[in-house]
Amino acid sequence: MRLFAKRLSSGGEYEQALDYDVKVSQGMGSKIGFPSTYAPFKENGGYLYAHKARHLTPSTTQHFKLKVPNAKNLVVVIGDKKLPLKKQGDVFEGDVKIGQGQITVYAQFVGERRYSSLLQYVGGD
Repeated sequence: MRLFAKRLSSGGEYEQALDYDVKVSQGMGSKIGFPSTYAPFKENGGYLYAHKARHLTPSTTQHFKLKVPNAKNLVVVIGDKKLPLKKQGDVFEGDVKIGQGQITVYAQFVGERRYSSLLQYVGGD
């Protein structure tokens, strides 16, 4: 890993400041990371407050909180269950019991009849 730096007052390019060798002997594999995001999330200025981990433990209750300007409804879909999040201004939040499999957050935007995918999580292994 290389670290580049420059003085705050100087313009121009960064210069190499440090060089590290990172050796990993054990890790968490694919169990780490953020949820997958889809274009409508970014295009509409979405912001994820919670839950930020991609992998969620089944049979637990997780708090979801997102800011999605221009959205009038948000739902979390787990299997055939659609769980609405409560809206306050541009912020939507709620507690959701996690099931096994794919977990997707959808938004219905102002002027639209259809819902658009925003985020996708994984429940379980």
